[in-house]
Amino acid sequence: MVQVANILLDSALRYSESGQEVHVAVGQNGSTAQLTIQNSGIGLYEEEAAQVFSRFYRGNGAQHVSNGSGLGLPVAKAIIEAHGGEFQLTGKLGEEAVKMTAK
Repeated sequence: MVQVANILLDSALRYSESGQEVHVAVGQNGSTAQLTIQNSGIGLYEEEAAQVFSRFYRGNGAQHVSNGSGLGLPVAKAIIEAHGGEFQLTGKLGEEAVKMTAK
């Protein structure tokens, strides 16, 4: 789970401009832990959101902002799902919100 948090924080910081805030919230509902990381970075087009879990995929905006392999979010999702959890990514252009829920 530490690796997942590192991946999500890296992504949020990598795609935010210097000085922008990144919000982190941790909660629990019964036996379910929830980690939410939100930034106001470059965001995603709706059609890109479905593809970010494909290995090596990088959105159009991401390619111009930072170097990367396109493996971070697919690896994070695989780790969460291997532990019986869920991984959800929501956002729109100019407003990215990454939400991860794990049991």
